[in-house]
Amino acid sequence: MRHAVANGLGRTSRPEAIQTLMELMEDTDDDVRDWATFGLGVSTGDSPQIREAFRRSLNDTFLDVRQEAIWGLARRKDPEGLLLLLEQLEAHVWAAGDEWACM
Repeated sequence: MRHAVANGLGRTSRPEAIQTLMELMEDTDDDVRDWATFGLGVSTGDSPQIREAFRRSLNDTFLDVRQEAIWGLARRKDPEGLLLLLEQLEAHVWAAGDEWACM
C-alpha cells in the first residue's frame, strides 16, 4: 500500500504531496523509500528542503534510493547531483535511467 501511495504522489508540486513523499523517504521499507525518492524526483517541486531530502538519501543503505537521489538532484541542476552523475558516467558505472536524469 505504501508503495502505491509513494508512486502515486509523484509528478506533482502540491505541498501536501511533497511533504508526504519526504516523510516516506524516511520509511523503514527499502521499496517505500525508493518509490518516494523516485516520486519526489519526478515531481515539479524544488526547494532547499527537497534538495536536503535528496542529500540525506545519498547515504541510504539501498542502492536504488541513492541512485534516485542523484537523479533528483541532477534534474534540478543541483551542482552536487550533477557532479555525482558525471562521476558515475566517467567511471563507466552507468545505471539504467542516467540518460534521463538531466532532462
